Amino acid sequence: MPEPILGEPLVTVSGVSKIFCRDLKRSLWYGLRDSIGDILPPLARKPAPDGTVTLRRDEFWANQDLNFEVRRGECVGLIGHNGAGKTTVLKMLNGLIKPDSGKIEMRGKIGALIALGAGFNPILSGRENIYVNGAVLGFSKREIDNKFDAITEFAEIGKFISAPVQTYSSGMQVRLGFAIAAAMQPDVLLIDEVLAVGDQQFRMKCITRIAELIREGVAVIFVSHSMIDIQRICTRVIVMGGGKIHLDGDPTKGIASYQSLALQRHAQTSEQAAPTKSGVTLISTKLDDTPYASDKPDHELETGDDLTISLTLAVHEPIPQARVRLYLESTTGEILTALTSYNPQAESDLAIGQHTINFHIRSLPLLVGAYGIGLSVHGGAYGIFLPQTRIAALIITGPEVKDSGRTVSGIFKLEAECEVNGQRIESPTTPCA
Repeated sequence: MPEPILGEPLVTVSGVSKIFCRDLKRSLWYGLRDSIGDILPPLARKPAPDGTVTLRRDEFWANQDLNFEVRRGECVGLIGHNGAGKTTVLKMLNGLIKPDSGKIEMRGKIGALIALGAGFNPILSGRENIYVNGAVLGFSKREIDNKFDAITEFAEIGKFISAPVQTYSSGMQVRLGFAIAAAMQPDVLLIDEVLAVGDQQFRMKCITRIAELIREGVAVIFVSHSMIDIQRICTRVIVMGGGKIHLDGDPTKGIASYQSLALQRHAQTSEQAAPTKSGVTLISTKLDDTPYASDKPDHELETGDDLTISLTLAVHEPIPQARVRLYLESTTGEILTALTSYNPQAESDLAIGQHTINFHIRSLPLLVGAYGIGLSVHGGAYGIFLPQTRIAALIITGPEVKDSGRTVSGIFKLEAECEVNGQRIESPTTPCA
């Protein structure tokens, strides 16, 4: 997607923080006390000596010291694991909740699709909800009349437009909600993960419409766990974790950072859930002769580099017809490719004791991103001596493939050439679109 020409800032977030409380009753009490404190300062929350906010019992930072802005014609992807604080940010931007500190400035009309069914009156029909939502956004009845056909055509819910929204499926609610938000031509569009509820065809239709809105100068903040969608439409990415901003910048680097955080979380979970008894124990892992540290999955390579993975295994019982399998995985656990040590023409039994297995990978074709390395050990017809376990992580940093016909996005590099009108393009600065 071509880069839009960016305009003036429409969203400005300065030093914004939000505190939540885990206990409902205590949360209600804190809310009442803080409301009284606005009138009677002696009852207000007492800051620490250095001026910072002190958390009370059961409180935690949902967001802390957020600073960013979004300009007209820009699409910012807000990504992070569940609980990272993304939806809280959108709710503050939409005015549903207020920050405990800092300042938020929103300019122009705001369209939001944050929670499934939010903004809909379930008793009213889809037709009536269109007019209610349009009025909330500041449009006159005549303006809504002019947009009504476009909304119903985009939503593709047919005769159900006259049925109460409470009879709609989740997918139908998303269809109508997005159709309203997109057709009303907001200056700022906020979208949470609700698009994942829709079917694939409608999601692609929404992505195409979002790209059109960006070209028309709408500022979009897009929350999604689909890195494909993020890479497809976002001009910038903000990676969040623990309520803070980890990275704000280029989508490719942002996605790699998010995937790296995901690998760390997965590694911690895998260690906690690892079986205590197994026929095989992994003693050590080396990547290019460097011992791998599970708490720092930062072994970095460039596209096209060679990679040697050395495994030292302790075998506790004889393994007939041993098959040591090595996997390259996505951060979601999808197996991209697998290697095996097994050769039916050679002796493959592993006796009790220590064994070293080396895998040599030539010209690694992976593009920029984070990837996992998984291991399993099998023997005989069905025996599993070590269940599939993620053992290491790779961070691919580049470089950008400069050959004509280069692969510019995705997972792996293709060896290809490009010709235009029968003439091969030699210049590395001329992309083949």
